[in-house]
Amino acid sequence: MALVTACGGASHASNGQPAKSSAPQTSSAQTSQPAVGSGSGSSAGSGGGSGGIPQNNGGDHDGDNNGGQATGTATPDGECRFEGKVTVHLRRNWVIVIAGAGVLAVAAVVALIFARGQSGPAQSQPAVSQPAQSQAAPISFAWFRSETAPASWLQASLAGHSGVLSYPSTLRPMSGDAGTVTYGLNTRAGAALIYLNVTPRQGGETLRNWPDFRTEHLREDGETAVRIDATSGTLSFRGGQGRCVVDDYTTKIHNNHYREIACFVQGATGAHTASVLIAATRAVTWAQYGTLLEQVVNGYAVK
Repeated sequence: MALVTACGGASHASNGQPAKSSAPQTSSAQTSQPAVGSGSGSSAGSGGGSGGIPQNNGGDHDGDNNGGQATGTATPDGECRFEGKVTVHLRRNWVIVIAGAGVLAVAAVVALIFARGQSGPAQSQPAVSQPAQSQAAPISFAWFRSETAPASWLQASLAGHSGVLSYPSTLRPMSGDAGTVTYGLNTRAGAALIYLNVTPRQGGETLRNWPDFRTEHLREDGETAVRIDATSGTLSFRGGQGRCVVDDYTTKIHNNHYREIACFVQGATGAHTASVLIAATRAVTWAQYGTLLEQVVNGYAVK
């Protein structure tokens, strides 16, 4: 919008002047009009106006960018004619109306912004599924309860039935050490998706040292990033007692990240009939297969 100034008199308008409120006309030759924008408070101006309104950068800051003074003559019909300049036909009442409309527009925008700011936090956000977070969720053994496996499951035993593994019929035998029982499910690429293994006690495993024994064994096998996520107390299995840990690690081959439930279980006849049960899956599929692995542990039985 063009700068509105008073016509006649000795003073000249400047974009660097502070804003003034509209005052009643005191003479036919001089009328104070509200200025648009304000500078630094001096007639020289600062080049930037209050509220982000830019100021013109002519030599005299008069709004015409040509460095000369703006002079004008008042005409009887109230219009201002500038010598060699554009004629401005804004009467005082119209200026007041336009200024008032501008104030209302600004107030409406501020009110809208404020309303959005108030309502924003209350808006419900769509639920986002984040499977990865389940890996970091706290783990306990509240799920453990020794029970008979589902009737549709199959069974495989160690020699002498010192340990009996129950497993879903969808799993298949997998290669393992002699005297052990191994079932699982592989991905199409050949990586173990579900891995179940039962091995007779072969070392110094005991109920007391089982958490440390298991993690040390993993490190000796070359696994890295070994971490215990949960440790149980003494648990009552069918036919005996045991102790379990939930741990995760990265394999030395292909750097696969696995999470497992590893249990040391001994029967009523003593430690010589004890066995180790491993139920594992990849860490990224724990949310999918973790409950199945817990069922396998719940259904394990010893003599």
